[in-house]
Amino acid sequence: MDDRELVDEIKKQNTEALDQLILQYSKLIYGVIGSVLGERHERVEIEECYNDVLLILWYKIDSFQIKKGQLKNWIISIAKFKALDYKRKLKQKHIEQTIEQLILQDDGDVEKVLLKEEEKEFVLQAIHQLDDVDHNIFYRRYIADESIEDISNGLHMSTSAVYTRLSRGKQKLKRVMEGYYEL
Repeated sequence: MDDRELVDEIKKQNTEALDQLILQYSKLIYGVIGSVLGERHERVEIEECYNDVLLILWYKIDSFQIKKGQLKNWIISIAKFKALDYKRKLKQKHIEQTIEQLILQDDGDVEKVLLKEEEKEFVLQAIHQLDDVDHNIFYRRYIADESIEDISNGLHMSTSAVYTRLSRGKQKLKRVMEGYYEL
């Protein structure tokens, strides 16, 4: 079955056509997902992403236009963007788990844990008060733990500009947070 027939049959909700698509493109889909997520992720997460890609292919097949490109390229783009979504979610989940572990590593004093949680919330609120670029830089540097070089490449600015924005941002945060620590 060629791609045109495959697409037409999937549009008719023919499950045998979906099976054929899986036979033809499963290695490609797994390869794309694996290249984005890498081997460090659990097999369960890769399988969930793969299943989500198949659901998108099944339900969004009407948006594919054979005249505009090959089915293979459309599948690659869907797999890539879904894997990137998963990567972002997994990174956020990892950050939250790390913060939780740091809190739980405390000596068990409930009051200290609550104060740390409150302090964390206050710091995050203060970071949200920064302009978008500074907020992005602070988040990437101190929450996502990215290097200055990665941040500068991602934002298309020099490393010295990133350092300058971090320095100025720290000063802004210090002014915002002065009232909190005087209580």
